[in-house]
Amino acid sequence: ARQGGGQSAKVGCAVSRGTKVAGRCRQEDGSEDRHLRVLGVPDLPGHGVKFIRKDGQPITLINSKAKSLYHQRKKPAKLTWTVGWRRLNKKDNKDTSSRTRRRRIQKRPKAIVGVTLDQLQKKKNEKPAERSAAREAAKREVKERQKKKAAKGRK
Repeated sequence: ARQGGGQSAKVGCAVSRGTKVAGRCRQEDGSEDRHLRVLGVPDLPGHGVKFIRKDGQPITLINSKAKSLYHQRKKPAKLTWTVGWRRLNKKDNKDTSSRTRRRRIQKRPKAIVGVTLDQLQKKKNEKPAERSAAREAAKREVKERQKKKAAKGRK
């Protein structure tokens, strides 16, 4: 009888993204978890056919479908039912993803044309009484200028 229901007991081992190479993933306990070349699913002992490439690399093909696709040189990343495609297109485990964090916008004072940053800071730190006194002085100055202008225009 087969144990584990066809799934690997080890979780968190990733097949290299978008490639046929399944490779081996080292687990925390030091054991290795092998994955099938085409499907990207865990390799179960006693299942599939071993195919040795010309360069000597052994490839385990789990069934005739995988064998046929491999020999047709189909890329697993382009087959929608493979783990490789699902990883590439972010279709795996929705529940493990946490909410995306938003960056808070930091407010920084910027200098305005004609007014430096120091002048802005000085105005911001002024007390209301000082501000109103400066406003009154500015009003007086404007009125004096207008009087001079009016006096010039009469002559």
